[in-house]
Amino acid sequence: MKLVIIDGQSGRMGALLAERIKAAKLPCEVLAVGTNAIATAAMMKAGADQGATGENPVLVACRTADVIAGPIGILMAERTRTLWNSAILLVGFGPVGQALGVRLAALGAQVTVAARRPAQRALAESFSLRAVDLARLEQAAPAFDTVVNTIPAPVLTEAVLAALRPGSLIVDLASKPGGTDFAAARRLEHRAIHALSLPAACAPETAGEALARTVCEILAEREETP
Repeated sequence: MKLVIIDGQSGRMGALLAERIKAAKLPCEVLAVGTNAIATAAMMKAGADQGATGENPVLVACRTADVIAGPIGILMAERTRTLWNSAILLVGFGPVGQALGVRLAALGAQVTVAARRPAQRALAESFSLRAVDLARLEQAAPAFDTVVNTIPAPVLTEAVLAALRPGSLIVDLASKPGGTDFAAARRLEHRAIHALSLPAACAPETAGEALARTVCEILAEREETP
């Protein structure tokens, strides 16, 4: 079984996840893919079996992975095109949105942040990301076929979803019930995934421990399945 861990910046959460997975002695190969060399090195030091850096390794690894840990991995696995120079709409810019926006930009994506507060939009622009007012989400939507939501409120309404490009990918990281009208997404033939997030930016060690427990449970269940 092959587990791919994708992380960026210092790689702290990915490293802790790799360490916990190896300590559990589960029968799986751990491949660490970092958005930069520092993140990859941290995960390798923590016990990953193999390591690689950059967008192409993410693409190759996701094609053969049994389990992918990380929202970027979900985007890579579900998209038909690479992230390089792709327009991605990131809804919300709290701790999760900030961590993800920086990582996506590091992989060459053209990230636009939709946020309600001017301070959040200014912060996004300070990270060299584009920013729009959340109130203009429906007007901004036609430029995108990939959306990541981090707001646990109904922001991706049927009107917004209808304005997206046909067959768009929506990854909702917000806590239940999420911020996407999933029934409308199905009717409009979009691909909508509810992938609950972890507070990786503000508590990477806690997030890594929680993610490690979840991944261990998933791997154990797969081993028990005939």
